[in-house]
Amino acid sequence: MPLINNVNQFNDRIKFEEEKTIVNEETGGKTKGWVEKFSCWCHVKTTTMKDIQAEIGTKYEDTTIFVVRHEMASNISMSDRIDFNGQKLEVVRINPDNAYKEFTVVYGKKK
Repeated sequence: MPLINNVNQFNDRIKFEEEKTIVNEETGGKTKGWVEKFSCWCHVKTTTMKDIQAEIGTKYEDTTIFVVRHEMASNISMSDRIDFNGQKLEVVRINPDNAYKEFTVVYGKKK
């Protein structure tokens, strides 16, 4: 079964954030914070009961699966954070499509 049947399935917006040192221009003080790296359209993959049962007790339990275009995935790293509808998720897996270079699957988990 293909990941995406039609490009119209890319109907949700997702933001990828990275942790950076932010300099306060007025005081010169430095703090660490999350800043938006980029945003793109994605498809949120429906998880089947079979998948949910297989993930129980693993680090993939309670994950959300996002499908993004392959060319966007080169910008994603495991240290990034996902902002999806105001929910913050950590990137726990990046599964690129090295054969066809069409889509990449990104697993996000609530912190």
